[in-house]
Amino acid sequence: MIDFTRPEWLLLLLVLPGIAWVAMRMSFASLGPVQKWVSLGLRIVIWFLLVSALAGVQLVHRLDRVSVVVVRDSSDSVNGEEMSALDGSLELMRQGMQKDDTLGRVNTGALAYVENLPLNGVDEDTLAQWQSTPRGNFTNLAEGIQLATAIFPDNAQKRLLLISDGNENIGNALAESRVARDNDVEIYVAEVGSRRGEEVVLSDLKAPSRAALGESVRLRFVVDSSVATGADITLRKNGQFAQKERINIKPGKELYEFITDVEQSGVTTYELQIEPDSDTIAENNNAYAFSVVSGQPRLLYATGDPGELEYLPRTVRTNNIEVDVVPPGGIPYAMEDFQIYDGIIFSDVAAYDITPDQMEMIKILVHEFGKGFLMIGGEKSYGPGGYFNTPIEEVLPVDMDFRRKKITPSSLVIALVDKSGSMSMTVNGVSKIEMAREACKELVRLQRDEDYVGVMGFDSVGQWVVEPQAGINKQEVLEVLGSMQAGGGTDLYPALKNAYDAGMQINAQIKHIIVFTDGVVAPGPFEELVSSMVDDKFTVSTVAFGADADIPFMEALAEVGEGRMYEANDLSDLPRIFTREVFMANKATINEDPFSAIPTMDHPLINAIGWGSAPYLYGYVATSAKDTAEVPLVTHKEDPLLATWHYGLGKSAAFTSDAKNRWARDWLRWGGYERFWTGVARWIRSDLDDSGVDVVTEMNGNQGHIVVTATDDDGTSVNYQSFSATVVDPELGTQEVRLTQTGPGTYESEFDITDNGNYYVNITRKEADEEGNEEVAGVQLSGLSVSYSPEYRDLQTNTFLLSQLRDGSLAPTALSPEQLFTENRVRQRKTEDFWEQFALIALLLWLIDVAVRRLVLDSREWREAFAGLLTAGGSTRAAQTSESLAGLLNVKEGLAGQRTRREPQSRESAARSRAQAANRREQLDRSASDIQQAGGKVSHEAPQNVPQGNISQKQSTQQDTSGLADLRRKLADKGPGGGGFDASKLPGGSGSASSRKSEPEVKRPETERELTSSLLDRIKKKK
Repeated sequence: MIDFTRPEWLLLLLVLPGIAWVAMRMSFASLGPVQKWVSLGLRIVIWFLLVSALAGVQLVHRLDRVSVVVVRDSSDSVNGEEMSALDGSLELMRQGMQKDDTLGRVNTGALAYVENLPLNGVDEDTLAQWQSTPRGNFTNLAEGIQLATAIFPDNAQKRLLLISDGNENIGNALAESRVARDNDVEIYVAEVGSRRGEEVVLSDLKAPSRAALGESVRLRFVVDSSVATGADITLRKNGQFAQKERINIKPGKELYEFITDVEQSGVTTYELQIEPDSDTIAENNNAYAFSVVSGQPRLLYATGDPGELEYLPRTVRTNNIEVDVVPPGGIPYAMEDFQIYDGIIFSDVAAYDITPDQMEMIKILVHEFGKGFLMIGGEKSYGPGGYFNTPIEEVLPVDMDFRRKKITPSSLVIALVDKSGSMSMTVNGVSKIEMAREACKELVRLQRDEDYVGVMGFDSVGQWVVEPQAGINKQEVLEVLGSMQAGGGTDLYPALKNAYDAGMQINAQIKHIIVFTDGVVAPGPFEELVSSMVDDKFTVSTVAFGADADIPFMEALAEVGEGRMYEANDLSDLPRIFTREVFMANKATINEDPFSAIPTMDHPLINAIGWGSAPYLYGYVATSAKDTAEVPLVTHKEDPLLATWHYGLGKSAAFTSDAKNRWARDWLRWGGYERFWTGVARWIRSDLDDSGVDVVTEMNGNQGHIVVTATDDDGTSVNYQSFSATVVDPELGTQEVRLTQTGPGTYESEFDITDNGNYYVNITRKEADEEGNEEVAGVQLSGLSVSYSPEYRDLQTNTFLLSQLRDGSLAPTALSPEQLFTENRVRQRKTEDFWEQFALIALLLWLIDVAVRRLVLDSREWREAFAGLLTAGGSTRAAQTSESLAGLLNVKEGLAGQRTRREPQSRESAARSRAQAANRREQLDRSASDIQQAGGKVSHEAPQNVPQGNISQKQSTQQDTSGLADLRRKLADKGPGGGGFDASKLPGGSGSASSRKSEPEVKRPETERELTSSLLDRIKKKK
């Protein structure tokens, strides 16, 4: 069956009669009758093919094929026993599959996964096993339906079987079902029940969004229970125990409250936990909330030096600023724990002492929530601390790339990486060798063109992955590093000796080797080797990872090598450790010459301080100021000493010297020390506030709902304001939403909830400046605590949603799972586009039409050509052409081992052939006369007055065959006066006029064939 996608183009077929009339009247005037009708037929067919191609011709087939995709709800609310009971029905369904039917599966929970694409050969074991494990704390039926719709094959009857309790809490399954219907998908529903049992649900914990320091607040919560039971309720504030009570719970919903005091400024988090005597699901027994508490400013001061407490922290505390001093291990790991601070200070804290997530949190706190950040210098700060190319560097107003320094010594850095078999093991989903490769890549990225870098992997032997070289092609080297694989033993000594020998051949001012291993290395004379290396200006640092590493050996090796030893606690520490080693090896990053601070500009942090009397500082870390940063103080080498800038909503500062008794030992007794550091501590706090804005956040299904109420000092609503919100989810992802005014002074918006946890909402109010540009005028922190997913609160089957999905389907009748492959099968149309084939055939026919019109042949020649095609040049055609000139030439060419085929001639070419034959006849006449006058000697020279084309043709004939030349010589030898050729006896010879008149008139040969026949007849007569 043929169909057309654009049938309107078929109207062009109506012009066929006109095309035929024009062709017969004009185009075919010079053609024979057969050619006319053949060409006309070809043109009609070509026109039909082209019009069909334009109309989108298709071939239509009918297929009997059914494809079923099973979407299985694997969320935690589904009754597992009822789900297992459906396995038998699915097996009966599978048994009903026919030859071309296919079966696919999708597993859905919080996210949906394709278990298998629609296949024909699904067996019983495959159907019974579900390999994917989606998170069950949410139900996302919409994504399951969307994914199933996408994997259906074409040209099949599409049937989707949804197995669920209908407790959707992410997405919109009804909307996706309409999309599925538009794609010809029939939806069938197999309903299963929800989990059952005695259940106590703690829900709706409410705390005031804002509170004042020392205020008593009421915490309200609801307990929803299906059974009467006793329970213990425990309250924690900011992770610390606050109070505990015993309550008696009745069936149904009851409202309870706790009264507690607010004891610290910042953000106070509340956690409520209920422990019922009778319960089924533990996930719904916790609830969270928090309040923003105004009060005294508070800073987090993290330092790697415990003795630093008596310096800067004590100074700012005397100026009514709270400071919590913690070691690197005491830096918070959760966003809510950071929220109690207005600013964060790092003093000599290394990057490998904190996690990437902690650095990302600090970045978000500064950029999105207006917190402040300050880094103070030291050997573990900035570049030497491993902060190059990290989120912390992005926050700071300086960058740490020492390659910007104009004068830095050349260096050689070689990394010796353990690639023994143990390095193929994975830790937290990442293989050790993979993270070691990433660390080496950071080392390569830091190298300048004049620096040398090498990487050697060692197991039983040492093998260069990247041989030490300068000016490397970094992209190529990074690709090579990606190929380093693990396998073998752990023999360090030969590799270290090889690296030492290679380094001795390189002229670099600094030579440093980094050794990384996760195990015990084979013994060897390391002390002697490393001592020799140190004598030759090498340094050696070591990095150990894992419980199997030989820590004492690695410490001793680094000590002898005058380097540093690192014990990596996590694989993610490796890139930062390697980065730190590159900075530490390059001496240009730390400058320990005495210098004075030099003011460069008016700035609130340095004004009113007598810098002329400031003592010396005895060291700093070299950095470079970023383009938009302000640099109020510089060093004697014009490097930044104090740099500041605004980063997002927050502020950040960098002081590249220290604030303790090493580089700043003389500053500790200087009167400006307290004024300077107190000003810096206050400056980094956010100066944005919106006390006239009230923010309420609540959960609405799987959406968070934000309501902002704006009033002025006398309570009047503030309208036409520009509010936006930045939402940070528990996974540190951010959402940007814009609030819309919905009433007098009221602005609202929503954001997506994808998991349980705390969602921090920072409301930003913007106002237009004099030039019309929007600037931030105030911020207000709020948030929403999602204690647990609605998956554990809504424990009844949602039959309403399932019935809507069923009723809105294309399915003509309700079918059980067993009947999906056997009942109501409808043959499906399969269409194949053929317009390209039609267009190609039309092109080929057009070429044939051109050939038909260009080849002018009579009926006999057509018959000969046709016979030649049938016999492929056989004996029949040879016999028919043997008496012709072409036959004679074929015989001649056969003597030379060649054959030619007579090509058809047109009318014009035939006329040219007759003219050329006459010309050759005259040439032969003159040649015969010349022979007779020359005494019978045949001249082989070409005639002088013959057109060049005839001469070339004659010469070619003489070269191709000697038969005609021999014939002429024989005739010349038998002529008068020496037996030569008697030209007078030839028609048109050089005899007398009278003799020619007395001879009977002989018809002159007209063609080359006739001329040749005449010559043959005379030869016969002579004989």
